[in-house]
Amino acid sequence: MKISVVIITRNEEKRIADCLRSVVGCADEVIVLDSFSDDQTVSIAESLGAKVVQEAFAGYGASKNTANELATGDYILSLDADERLDEELRSEIQKIKVSNEPVPAYRLNRLSNYCGQWIRHGGWSTDKKVRFWKKGVGHWNLSEVHEQLILQTGIVPQDLQGNILHYSYATVEEHYRKVEKYAEKGAMEIRRSGKKPGSWKKYVSPAARWFRDYILRKGFLDGKAGWQIARLTAYEVWLKYSRV
Repeated sequence: MKISVVIITRNEEKRIADCLRSVVGCADEVIVLDSFSDDQTVSIAESLGAKVVQEAFAGYGASKNTANELATGDYILSLDADERLDEELRSEIQKIKVSNEPVPAYRLNRLSNYCGQWIRHGGWSTDKKVRFWKKGVGHWNLSEVHEQLILQTGIVPQDLQGNILHYSYATVEEHYRKVEKYAEKGAMEIRRSGKKPGSWKKYVSPAARWFRDYILRKGFLDGKAGWQIARLTAYEVWLKYSRV
């Protein structure tokens, strides 16, 4: 089995090296689709053996689909530049690589680090994503935010042990900036769909999201970090509907 790792980048010089080093031993090729970074992302990626292709950013889903087409492997492993494989997950993928009976798709657990703390509760605690699949059996949707891989009908992904380690935000201020960006993209998506949510949505939906993440999913057990995540997630929902 030949495995292609695909990564989308834009000014990721501080993160790309760790991401690339984490796939050594399981990747036969690494494709980096870069949207014209003006820092050292490209030179770092190339120095670590990645094939870099530059193209204007077309949205996360569309760009990931382009990167998938560039891959020549039998299977695709999709990562973001702020992610890396832990040792257990890398070992699992290495076992699949030499297996005689791989399944068409695998779902991977993602463990997030927020301001230096690993998050194990709340809205980020059940973060499983299909990121490893046989080329041709899946494609990314074109959602403005939180794009998802759509598998062919009938394919049931198998869960793997280990984690994708996601280094999300180093500071709360960085999280605020991303909330602004995601809220605007989410509002654009609602406008484009033609939906007209009632004015009540910007009050009820944020409160419901906060209650689910902080109370029902026990985000409070992550202390101050859990509070910040629940608060800013609810704020993003409020901001999105306000902008619609």
